[in-house]
Amino acid sequence: MIDKPRGPLISVCIPVYNGAAHLRECLESVASQKDVALEVVVRDDGSKDGSLELVESVAREFPQVEWNIAGNSVNLGMVGNWNACLMAAKGEFVKMIGQDDLLETNCLKKQLEALQGNPTANLCISAANLYTAHGARLFPKRRHWSEGCHSGNEIIIDCARRAYNPLGEPVTGLARRGSMLARGGYDATLRYWVDVDMWFQLIQNGACVILREALCGFRIHRGAASFTLQGDSYAEFLEIAKRYAPNSVASQRSLVQRVRVGVDSLARLAIYRIFG
Repeated sequence: MIDKPRGPLISVCIPVYNGAAHLRECLESVASQKDVALEVVVRDDGSKDGSLELVESVAREFPQVEWNIAGNSVNLGMVGNWNACLMAAKGEFVKMIGQDDLLETNCLKKQLEALQGNPTANLCISAANLYTAHGARLFPKRRHWSEGCHSGNEIIIDCARRAYNPLGEPVTGLARRGSMLARGGYDATLRYWVDVDMWFQLIQNGACVILREALCGFRIHRGAASFTLQGDSYAEFLEIAKRYAPNSVASQRSLVQRVRVGVDSLARLAIYRIFG
């Protein structure tokens, strides 16, 4: 009997909208990953800068990778496009990344091994390198938790207490697709903390694996969603904190919390303006 070819184990989902400036580097870093059965899912949301044609060109350069490329018939917006990618994915595990992000060498292999070695965990989070808009590496952004498997509820409470996102950007996570679909995909009512809301759902009453090594790259530039949606951050985080940690400090509008959030927001804006 001839075994049927096994499908992709990991789906890297890349929602695209006018991303041609950094898209090639992103795609090449994903397609160059080793020792994983990989699918690259791209959904273009009506780009006007040739992004879709660029993706198709890069795909031809990496025929060993399974590509799942399409353009949306109508513009779905950021969260809608994330869900379009998720619904199209076939892998057991999913990594949702930005069109300007980068994966470091063996990122997928190491995160996959971490989740396979911890079957109670739905999510693996790594550290990330920060890059300038022009691709120069700045410094690693570490997770402040220790290496290993942690209680999801403890991480949620810690994030809520700090009133910001120490887990990192979407590119830092690898999650189990079945668990993401069971929760109905990403919440389309959110704009800024869409990824954190999903992660909290995945690890609530479960576990999360933390890797201290910087296995991915996050690019700082003024066109990034982390910069353009900065003003919505605080109020939306409070709403999410109430969902998952209603008794935490973050669910209270304390002066200390407001100061902490304000300082964090100003620091982020300064970094973006200096290096972006």
